[in-house]
Amino acid sequence: MFTPQRKSRPIGTPAPFTPHRIGVTPKSALAKGKAVVFADEPLPPPPLGSLTDTGGDVVVASSYAEDWKKFREVGLLDEAVMKRKDDEAMMEKISRLEKELYDYQYNMGLLLIEKQEWSSKFNRLRQELAETQEVLKRDQSLHLIALSEVQKREENSRKALSLEKQCGADLERALHAMQEELCRSPVFFPYKAR
Repeated sequence: MFTPQRKSRPIGTPAPFTPHRIGVTPKSALAKGKAVVFADEPLPPPPLGSLTDTGGDVVVASSYAEDWKKFREVGLLDEAVMKRKDDEAMMEKISRLEKELYDYQYNMGLLLIEKQEWSSKFNRLRQELAETQEVLKRDQSLHLIALSEVQKREENSRKALSLEKQCGADLERALHAMQEELCRSPVFFPYKAR
């Protein structure tokens, strides 16, 4: 679609002031929560002289002359005073920033020192942990060796016990066999032969 372009106004001419747009009535504007505000007093006219001109008096309305006089007394209209105040404010800001930078650097130094202390403690604790783990491994291996030796002794004792039981059983059988043989064979007693 074609949109109509605005009419061009010559540069420097103020835009026309219309309190209401076409088709908008004050009642409809108030119904939507919108209102048009009109200024009761017109804005004060600007001074005819330059603001930095200190040679001549500025011609303004009598109600604003006192205000311009106060500005001049305070130094708000003097360029050298304004520059000096700006320089002072800048120097104050620079000194405040330098102090803040110094504080940050000091705190950073403290943090670096603390970091070095913590890293040395960490390294020392890591070394102690490694030594403790090494001692623990050594103790565990010694314990395993002792346990295996005890198990071997127990196994050897069991074998010896079973061997002794077997030998005892064999001896009992042999003894019973000998007793049976003695009971079966006639015993020769020399006293009966008489």
